[in-house]
Amino acid sequence: DYLVKADLTPETLRLAIDNALEKVALTRKVIETQEEMRQFASTAAHDLKAPLRRVMQFCQQLQKKCEVKLGDDERELLNYLVQNTVQMQRLIEDLLAYARVGRSEIPLRHVPLDSVLATVINHLSTVIEESEVRLDAGPMPVVLGDHTALVQLFQNLVGNALKFRGERAPIVSIRAQAEGGFWHVTVVDNGIGIAPEHHQAIFAPFRRLHAPHEYEGSGIGLATCSKIMVQHHGRIWVESQLGQGTTFHLTLQAVSD
Repeated sequence: DYLVKADLTPETLRLAIDNALEKVALTRKVIETQEEMRQFASTAAHDLKAPLRRVMQFCQQLQKKCEVKLGDDERELLNYLVQNTVQMQRLIEDLLAYARVGRSEIPLRHVPLDSVLATVINHLSTVIEESEVRLDAGPMPVVLGDHTALVQLFQNLVGNALKFRGERAPIVSIRAQAEGGFWHVTVVDNGIGIAPEHHQAIFAPFRRLHAPHEYEGSGIGLATCSKIMVQHHGRIWVESQLGQGTTFHLTLQAVSD
């Protein structure tokens, strides 16, 4: 649906966002296969991007021109619109990332994991600085993989560790050990942990264990990680208990001598 600027009000913006979210939710219920999910995600994300960008522009204009004139209730509604628009933009980007993975075979090349982690740290530098995390990475091997996909994989895992941290100062430890023709990589944190009954479900798309007001996120990050590992002919699994941190395990192909 298109919004007419002349008819724009905080209420119509709120209704437009709610209607868009409802349409996405209803469409998602009829998806029965992973292939259909990929097609839906890609199409929906592309179709929603342009109108959502316009909604954000309208919100920003309202903030600049009208915020001083607004009462507390109206200002709260405007902030609600902005926050939900930003959240939906993130969801769209995550949907696109999920849809792109696994569409076709990718060539697996020699990729130094220390280079991958350096890129991840650069991408997450602001969050790392704000969270005061202690990020400890041991010697990293060269594996067979795709650099861009592996950056996305480790960025999702490290980002999750920073997001789901407890009251203690966050610690993230990354280690690699040779096992036959693979490298067994672990990403360990001291965060809030995951109950055992959810260990499988967290890798499904749109699976959230917490309410949006508790922890932001789309519920697609770990599903994307799972697809990346399939693409790399490896595995990903988790060990965790509530309140005792989380360990993600990965297997990546070693480079032949």
